[in-house]
Parts: sequence; structure tokens; C-alpha cells
Amino acid sequence: MSLNVISPRKSPRRVPVAPPPQTPPQWKKPEDVMNLHRLRLKRNALAARMGVSPKAVAKELVSPKPAAKRKNPFRKSEVLTPSPKKKSCETSARLPMNRKEDSEWEQQNDEVLFKLLGLEGKEPSFSQDLSFLTLSTSASVENETCNNELSVQKGSRTLPVDWTLRSKIKFYSRKPFVWNQTLKLCEEASGITGFVRCIQNEDGGLDTSPNATFHECSLYWQHPNLPWLELFPRSKVGKGEQVKMPLLTAYPHVRDSLHRDWSESFRALLQLLRARHCPYFYVMANSFNCIFRASGINGCSQTNALVNPTTRGFRKLLAADGVAFSMPLCKKVKRVSEEMGDDDEELEESEAQTDATDWLASLGVDAEDLKKMNSAEEMFSFKTEAKEEGKDESLILVEGTEVNALFNFLINCKSIVATAGPLTGVPPTLLAPVAFTGGSLMSLKVRQSTVCIENESFHSMELRGPILPQAVHYLCTTLTETSDDFSVTLANLDVTKAFTSATAHTLSAQGDTNDVDSPAKIGKGGQAFSKEGLNDCGLKAKTLTSFCSENVSIFDSIKYSNELFSCS
Repeated sequence: MSLNVISPRKSPRRVPVAPPPQTPPQWKKPEDVMNLHRLRLKRNALAARMGVSPKAVAKELVSPKPAAKRKNPFRKSEVLTPSPKKKSCETSARLPMNRKEDSEWEQQNDEVLFKLLGLEGKEPSFSQDLSFLTLSTSASVENETCNNELSVQKGSRTLPVDWTLRSKIKFYSRKPFVWNQTLKLCEEASGITGFVRCIQNEDGGLDTSPNATFHECSLYWQHPNLPWLELFPRSKVGKGEQVKMPLLTAYPHVRDSLHRDWSESFRALLQLLRARHCPYFYVMANSFNCIFRASGINGCSQTNALVNPTTRGFRKLLAADGVAFSMPLCKKVKRVSEEMGDDDEELEESEAQTDATDWLASLGVDAEDLKKMNSAEEMFSFKTEAKEEGKDESLILVEGTEVNALFNFLINCKSIVATAGPLTGVPPTLLAPVAFTGGSLMSLKVRQSTVCIENESFHSMELRGPILPQAVHYLCTTLTETSDDFSVTLANLDVTKAFTSATAHTLSAQGDTNDVDSPAKIGKGGQAFSKEGLNDCGLKAKTLTSFCSENVSIFDSIKYSNELFSCS
């Protein structure tokens, strides 16, 4: 019988674990290195602001007594009481000395900072103790004041006057617009009543909600009103489109009826303008655009009219009809048509030309050569005028009593009515901010949407149609009451930009009394009387003040922020 002896288990051998490596004392941790790097950047930035070298800043900021311990300012103050013990007496005797050292240390640090800030030797203008905190606070206040002054210079609280007609205006804002397209019955009625009767908001009695006010700003008057035809802008009507319906205006009696009604509306508008019950109105023909303005608008003392663009033939017709005008935007400004009393000058010019011809003939020049020379001179003048055809330089200015002559010319001129195309027999479009005989009350088409610009969402509101100058002022003023920040983009009718350019040119020539092309101005003293005379013209008080001023400029966009308008 064999016995099995069980041997005891051997415990596994333990391998000694090496201790973790320790960082040598000469090595630096990344956190400490980055802290030193940040301190070095701050020191260099401070040196750049102070205009000194970084070494000088590091040297000046070193405390003169680094070993002295500064007293904690937040520690509760100790009350010195007499004590029989010796230690307490020694402590109470040493406290005044420590406070004196602390004050000297603070004073030396302040001197270093004053030296770096360039304030050494200057006395303070306030009674409190000088310190770096108070100086930095006052510097920030001064910087804020300078920034406010710069912002005031960049913007204005009022919009300038721009006589350019617009076909579209679009507003952008981060906040939704308070106006919505669903109008209540009372809001629509109040908006129409306030616009038709030219009632100011402060007069009361009408709904002054944002919907009613905005609807009032989007209304205008137009003649004629043919729903099946787009009468604005005239330059784009019928391009690339074929008229499938029969032209009702092709019948003679229809054309005569349209022209008769148009003549009555045109005459009524001119009478309102002369009586200063209408500030301005537009005449939009197929080949040109015209604006009539009342006396007192933009500081002009006479009724005036601007026509652009014009052709050489059109100007010859005006001259033949006895209408005197000028061309303020032409580089070589000259009187194209003289008044009846200037016949002596024409005779002198003709006599001078005859004398020159006789002198050349006396030298033996043949008659055929003289004829060729005269025809070459006429051709040269014709080419010079042809370069201005259809451009802003061809704009003409008519003022004073000559406006009536221009009115008679347009009433009787048959060439202003198209004889071919979809607008055959349709008279020019009349646009005005006030009611007149035969005028139709129209409203701009409004559409709201949300757009994303550079990964940021904006609320958009677009208005389409003939946007008159005062409508831009009304819409922007209305939105300032409900929005703190918005921007505006405008789609301009380029041919009407010359109206603003010519107005600015005549205003700049106000001091030149020898310039025959600059209209007479009332001056700053008479602008108050001009504004009083236009109180019944239909414009609101704030807008009327802008239209009577000489603040005229062309702009394509508007930015409103911090209660200021910035135009560009």
C-alpha cells in the first residue's frame, strides 16, 4: 500500500516594482512654461502700448523692496489697546512702521505706472487719491466718449433727400417685423383715410397701430390705371413679351379719350403744384422722365422741372416752341435756348460768322471750300452733342414761368405717346404723393419671408412698385419706432438718378451769383417761411423739414443702428 504525500503549494514569486520616475528638478512643467509665456506676452503688449522696450517695463515693474510683506487690505483692522505684556507692546510699536512701509511701496508702484502712462508731473483734476484703477476707469470713459463722437459723425438722425425713383425696396432685420399682411378692417380704413386726407398721427381720431401706419406708407396716386398693362417702369414694358390680346388703345376714339383725361389730370397736378398743395410729381414717358417740384423744395424759390434723358431733336423742338432751359450737368455749360430778349446776342454771333466768311473769301478761298468748312463745323458740333444723347449730361432744367411753357409743350406734343408696341396710344404715367383729378389710389405689393445670410437668419420684407422719395422716409421712420436695428436695399431706376445729381449741382452753385444755370435760392433765413408755405402739401412734418433742406444725395442702401441712419 503506497501513501501519496501531498506537497505544499509554493507561493508565486513577486517581482519588485520599480518606483515611478521622478521629474528632474531642472526640468519644467508645460503648465509653468505656458504661464511664463503668457506673462511675457502681456509684458510685451504693455510695452507696445506704452511705447517703451519690454526690458524697461520689466525693470520698472520690479518692486524696490521685494522682501517687505504687504498688509492684506481685506483683513479686519486691529484695535491697539495698551497691554502690560511685552510682546503686545512690541507688536503695537511695530504696526505703524509696517503701515508706513506699505504706503511708501504703493506710492513707488504708482509712480512707476504714472511714468509708463506718461502722466508723470501732472496734477490730478479730482480730489480722490490717484491709483491705477481710477486712471484706467477714466481712460475707458474717455475712449467710450470718443467712440460715441465717431459714431455720431458716421451717421445722421435724418435721411437725405434722393429724387431717384425705385422699383423695389427690401428691409432686413434680425427681429420679426410687427407688420403683417393680414389687415383688419379698421386698420385698412385708418391707413387709407390718413393717406387720402393727409392727417398727421398726432391729430388723433385714427388707428395708430403698426399695421395701419405701415399700410398708409405703402399708398400712392397714379394715372392712368390700366390693370392689364404695367405702366411702371416704362423702359421694361413689352420687352421679350408678345401682346396676345387686342390693343384697345389702337382705336382712335379710345386714344382720344385717354389723352383727354390725361390732360385734365396733368393740368390739375400743375395747379396743385403752383398752389403749393403738392410738393412734386413725376411724368414717366417712353423716351424720357420728368419731375415737377414746387417752390420751396430743397431751398429753390421758383417752381422747377427736370427732364432726363433728352435728345438733340427734343431740345430743338423745345427751343422752337420758345421754352428756355439749361443743362446743369453738361461739362460745357451753355444756354441752349435763349429768351426772346436775347436776340441781340444771336445777331452778334451771326454777324461775327459772316465777317469770318467774308474775310476768308477776301483771301481767295472758293465758295465750295467755305461751304465744306461750315458743314464740317456743323458736323463737329453735331457729334459733340450726340455723345451726350441718352446720358445724364443731357438733362435739362426748366424753372420759373418757363415751367408753364414746358407744360403746354408736353400737352400738345404727339411724340410723347408711343405709336407701336403694347403701350400704343397710352399717355405718360403720372405719379404723385397727393390726390388729384383722375388719380387712382394704388398700393405697393408687399411680401415677407425669412432668408439666411452667412449662416444667420434674417427676416425680410419686400415692397414692389413705384416707390416715391417720401415713401422711403415714411417706411424707415415707421420701422424705427418698433425696431432698433435694420438695413435697407433699394432697386433704383437709373435714369432718374440724374435728378438728384442736378439738384446737388445747383445747390453747390448757390454762392455763385454769376452762374445763369443755377436757380434762385431762398437762403437759410427763408427756409422757415418756405416750410410754413408747404404745410398743406401733404407731407408729414418731419419729412417736410428734410425736403425743404439742402441735404440731397444719392444712396442705394441704408443702415439703421443706435438711432442713426448710415447711407451708402
